[in-house]
Amino acid sequence: LVRQEPLLRWLTDEPDVTRTDCRWYTDASVALPRWRSLASAACAIAVVSAAGDLLALAEVALPSRVIMAAEAEAWAVFLVLAMCPFTPSITTD
Repeated sequence: LVRQEPLLRWLTDEPDVTRTDCRWYTDASVALPRWRSLASAACAIAVVSAAGDLLALAEVALPSRVIMAAEAEAWAVFLVLAMCPFTPSITTD
């Protein structure tokens, strides 16, 4: 399966992207990066309120062409920026 676009799936209700009191957390990784034909990249997005409550959680299968962890991390941040009407508070590793 060759994936051309990211496939985002919310595991909870989708977040209210207009809220300004949230922090967005992202993390990403690549499995089997040494073997391009077997490499698989994914990321997770979590949205947490200022009080520390989990508001939303998503998993994302990234495009097949993503084979480096740094690229996967950048995709995770890009996806958050693309869905929010302003630049939210984002924490990544």
